[in-house]
Amino acid sequence: MMGFVLVACATGNEPPPIGAGPVSPESYPVDLEKRSLNFPGRPEAQSRNGIEIKLDVSQISPKLYYRYDVTSKVNGKYLLFMPNAPKIYKVYRIPFYKDESDASAVSVTLTNHTPRVLDTSRAVCEFDLDGKTVVTEPLKTGAVLPEHSSAVRITGPTLSQLRGHKEMTVWIYQIGATEEGRGEIPFKWTLPYTLTVTSSTEEAELISQSPQESGVKRYEGLVEPAESDTDSSPPRHGE
Repeated sequence: MMGFVLVACATGNEPPPIGAGPVSPESYPVDLEKRSLNFPGRPEAQSRNGIEIKLDVSQISPKLYYRYDVTSKVNGKYLLFMPNAPKIYKVYRIPFYKDESDASAVSVTLTNHTPRVLDTSRAVCEFDLDGKTVVTEPLKTGAVLPEHSSAVRITGPTLSQLRGHKEMTVWIYQIGATEEGRGEIPFKWTLPYTLTVTSSTEEAELISQSPQESGVKRYEGLVEPAESDTDSSPPRHGE
């Protein structure tokens, strides 16, 4: 009788072959948010007393990416005291929008056309929204020799701060200023922009499953653009 019970227990719990059993859910919905920031046109360069400043504004247009989620569970109905229960490893491909940045940014190129070394140690870049200053950053370009240029990238208001407004004003103060404040040359740009926030629902898909962890190892920590020349996906639902 005891022998019969042991045989029945062993044969009744053999795992089904991979792909034979249910693989649900093969997909599930994922809510996505895409935030795009667009500055039309290009700001005009400005010159004051032999000092020229060019301003470039960074656009933000997130791209669709995939990350891969590896899960595992016992494959079959096994009692708690049974060791080394076989598992099934599943890989889900999950879409998301990858932001290059969560804030606006400008690139400042300063050219010194004067015969003197230009001191920018006190220079400040300021960002206003509706007349209120929201970000103040030092220019950090250092001294600029005659007929030389220096470029620096400066982070401005975040996308959350820009939301609800229509234009951003960029000020640059204290170019070539002395300790007494003489020689201050203010520069100003008023930059209209469009901040678009769209919501969508995409599908996270089951793309592979394997009876061995090694079969899905290469997916752990993998992130790749949705538009890729390489296909990371093996045949669906089995290896």
